[in-house]
Amino acid sequence: MEKTETSAGVTFMQAAVAGIGNSIGDRVRSAAMNDLLMMAIKTKMTFDVDDAPSLTRMAITTSVGVFRPLDDCFYRQACLTGGSYARMWEKAKNVKPMKAARAGCAPIEMQGDIRVAADIAVLLVGEDDDGLMPRLEGLQLWWVTSINLEAGFINLGRYKLYPDQRHPFNRFDAPAKRKKLNREQWDLAQQQVKEALSAAKFAA
Repeated sequence: MEKTETSAGVTFMQAAVAGIGNSIGDRVRSAAMNDLLMMAIKTKMTFDVDDAPSLTRMAITTSVGVFRPLDDCFYRQACLTGGSYARMWEKAKNVKPMKAARAGCAPIEMQGDIRVAADIAVLLVGEDDDGLMPRLEGLQLWWVTSINLEAGFINLGRYKLYPDQRHPFNRFDAPAKRKKLNREQWDLAQQQVKEALSAAKFAA
């Protein structure tokens, strides 16, 4: 069946392409397009799963300005925000997401059952004998340092805190611990997190 309607997200971006003045130059134009697509994702404008070609046609790749509508930074924001851009991105890349039982970028932003990408914090079950290793909600706090959805691997880093800076989301220097998990190991680890959170909620 032929698609007859354009999604809100693509319509918004097409209006931007048409509306931005030609005289402003690629540097300003590309910066504006990056900001506008990020706004569309943050405000959960709808994207159809087949929107990638329409967005890709808006790309800017010059010596002074770059706008790549399928860049990883937009997927990362979509993981945190939710909405339909992430599903469109995954179809375009032919990948399946990796989801976390709890993830976010700050204590008040932790969410349940969300997609993850690089530079998003996740929780894992585990004990520590070092008080400077960050924890949250009774679990270990790790950061996604990189992720390869095509191969199904996720790399995690844990950043040791300084003695006078106990905020669990601070990251200093290189990771004190590293961990690489395949998709099966990741899914098992997240099931353990769900069980630990459920047990803690029941105990409370």
